[in-house]
Amino acid sequence: MSLFRKLADLWLNFSRGERNGILVLSVLLLLLIFFNTLIPLLPQRKITQEQKNKLLALADSLWHVPDSFRVISVVPFDPNILAEEDWQRIGLTKRQAGIIIRYRNAGGRFRKPEDLFRIYGLDSTWVRSIIPYVQIPQSRAKETDTAVHESPGGEKKFYSQEYHKPTNPGSHYAGEINTADSVALVRLNGIGAVTARRIINYRTRLGGFVSMEQLREVYGMHPEMLKVLNEYFVCDSLHIKKIPVNRVGEKELSLHPYLSRWNARSILKFRDIKGKITDVNELKDNQILPDSVFRKIYPYLSVE
Repeated sequence: MSLFRKLADLWLNFSRGERNGILVLSVLLLLLIFFNTLIPLLPQRKITQEQKNKLLALADSLWHVPDSFRVISVVPFDPNILAEEDWQRIGLTKRQAGIIIRYRNAGGRFRKPEDLFRIYGLDSTWVRSIIPYVQIPQSRAKETDTAVHESPGGEKKFYSQEYHKPTNPGSHYAGEINTADSVALVRLNGIGAVTARRIINYRTRLGGFVSMEQLREVYGMHPEMLKVLNEYFVCDSLHIKKIPVNRVGEKELSLHPYLSRWNARSILKFRDIKGKITDVNELKDNQILPDSVFRKIYPYLSVE
């Protein structure tokens, strides 16, 4: 059982591309063994030079190393200034490199190497392998990140790591949506006691709002109400309560509005097999959660 657990843990540490590459190579190896065993049993006949050349070409193709296994030469770099083509040179696709460039263009900053884990779409295994080469100047590490979170699926939600500004801030500031009480909410035109209570109850169930857009999910929320809330309130994501996925049980996980009981069981089963979840992105990379669920729950999960 111990050996099986170690093998399962080793298998889960590979990325999806690496697992696919291993499976393909395993199938090809089995075919080689099969044909190598079968050929001596077949009637002997003379092989022409042309046939020999074709067999040699086939053998060469079978031993071709997939891109995911190639060794990439990497030199120390600053992710805040690395060009798009250089991101591709060190292993990213054009789409992945484009996400990083858009993140930077919108004001996003990398203050420490681990910030690369924040970028959706990057394979966690690749990030871990590249982190030793990341060098960020001390002066840049102190810069404020005033930009975006590129969420799973590609849509942009404009907010900083510390402070989420509404898309159309008004001249009158009423407060921060995650700390506002019912008194502050009902002061606004169109927000009654019932709506205020629903906002606070849903905020509690979520663990806090990471975007003002989540107010659309509040039962009975109308566009006019949302417009008023966006005009008077801001959203600070530092106030959200995160779920420690390595310490919670099924009941606590399934209580979150974005997770079903089936989702909670899938996370716990994966955690039991792996021993410990070291990166939230593992739930996406190993297809533990559907993409539509992972996009929403990602900001609320913690591996600490």
